[in-house]
Amino acid sequence: MNRDIITIQDCIENYEMRGRGAELNDGRVIGFVPEGNPADTAWLEPADMTA
Repeated sequence: MNRDIITIQDCIENYEMRGRGAELNDGRVIGFVPEGNPADTAWLEPADMTA
């Protein structure tokens, strides 16, 4: 995936294969975040488990 040009297909693949939704800012994709129950997807983002 080219991080400078993220396509609709990139968003679909991230959602279907990894359970991540697109995070938008000012109409642009700035990253992908886990969707659903945080307890089910916490393993996807171990660095963010600093609560």
